[in-house]
Amino acid sequence: MKRLLLVLALSAVYALAGCGPQENAAQDDHAGHDHAEHAGPDYAAIVQLLEVQQQEYAQAWTDLDMNKISEVWAHDSDVTIWGPAERDRVQGWDTPNGVKAWYEAAMGGMESCDFKMHNLLIKVSKAGTAAVVTYYVENDYVAKDGSTGKMTPRVSVVKELRDGVWKQIHGDASFSIAEVNAMK
Repeated sequence: MKRLLLVLALSAVYALAGCGPQENAAQDDHAGHDHAEHAGPDYAAIVQLLEVQQQEYAQAWTDLDMNKISEVWAHDSDVTIWGPAERDRVQGWDTPNGVKAWYEAAMGGMESCDFKMHNLLIKVSKAGTAAVVTYYVENDYVAKDGSTGKMTPRVSVVKELRDGVWKQIHGDASFSIAEVNAMK
């Protein structure tokens, strides 16, 4: 009987010793795997990247570089802009009255442009796949006819992460009521 109890005790110790560490290691690996999956986006890195991209966008305006503007935007049929001077939605990338045409018309009338952004604020979604970017613009320009002008809209844009690349899918430029009244 003592021998049987000893064999059972040793078997139990062997079973626990043999399975215990392997089981715990598997649990540790699984916990680490879950941690990596659920660690979440690196918001600081995303904000930093989007800040750089917005500075490049501002430079594209200053350079009147339609190719760079084209790189910023998604070329979808449902991208939209609420322009500062239009009541109607500008929709679609490549449509006759679409986003590309809106930029081409705006830039086509300018001889030069000094586009500056102020108070850039970037809000990234919890999933890290969408962002809202807001800022103030100070845009001093010279028109093709030699006249000068200044536009100071408040701008909001929506960006979406697509296959590792941030693309703008919506833009809105607006003025305060005081600014609108001053333009009349």
